[in-house]
Amino acid sequence: MKYPKRSSLMAGIVLALLQTTKSGAAELPNVTARLNALEARSARMEADLLAIRALLEQESNSSAQLRLKSANTEQLSSVMTHLDGL
Repeated sequence: MKYPKRSSLMAGIVLALLQTTKSGAAELPNVTARLNALEARSARMEADLLAIRALLEQESNSSAQLRLKSANTEQLSSVMTHLDGL
């Protein structure tokens, strides 16, 4: 059985590696585009989260919310008084 020369075997390996590198390079823009899309999505989600937090803070400082807190405090006080009586 005759074996191929080492130089032709090495040439085949190098050629296979070059073809793999070319296909990997073709995928690079796709990976870059996907990464950019993920970063943009992350930025939008962060902005949405900040907006939600601002709305929650605004709502918690509203007069209706303050009245509700006062009512809850009164109810809690009433329950504590009742428990003390038991």
